[in-house]
Amino acid sequence: MIFEVLAYITGALIVINGLFIFIFPQRNRTTIFKLINDVMTALNGVFIYYATANTLILVSVGTCVVGVFRDIVFGLRKKYKPLNHIAWPIAFATINLCSLFLTYNGFMSVMPVVGTAVSCMTLYFYDQRIVKSGAIFCQTVYVIYFSVLIRSTGALTIFSLIAAATTLLGSIIGLIYIIIHKNKKDVQVNSNNEMIIKEAK
Repeated sequence: MIFEVLAYITGALIVINGLFIFIFPQRNRTTIFKLINDVMTALNGVFIYYATANTLILVSVGTCVVGVFRDIVFGLRKKYKPLNHIAWPIAFATINLCSLFLTYNGFMSVMPVVGTAVSCMTLYFYDQRIVKSGAIFCQTVYVIYFSVLIRSTGALTIFSLIAAATTLLGSIIGLIYIIIHKNKKDVQVNSNNEMIIKEAK
């Protein structure tokens, strides 16, 4: 009973946090909210496992544990130059893919691993358009994954499904905002350049 309650509590927190992960254009905010999300999702998965004994949820737990270390490394990139090396995202993506040897439980167990591997690569970039595009792919995969998983775990996974959908929505909003904002800046710069040319004539 206690694990079910904890699963609901952490699930609700994940839903609230999910909207803010990719909605902001700032990289540091994305990193902080992503770290919180991975910690809470890992805990949520552990609680669901102890409440249902469904081993398929452990796939999500494993990818989130790797994600916690990834978020810390990517968050410290500016402070520690060795963490800027491209080997880091490749290593995290590879670890996620290799985890299939331990967590494989049918086709559905492949989905979160592949989604997280893509996220590992795109989160490395400073270009937030790439980051949010990777997040859209990853969260779409997780929406499908939890939609199937909910059949065997019941209401305990509903928060995970809603959180994935919320994070997907935030990623889409964040990407649209960046595209629109960038276009406005480009138009402004082009307009200024045109004025300077006219004045020079």
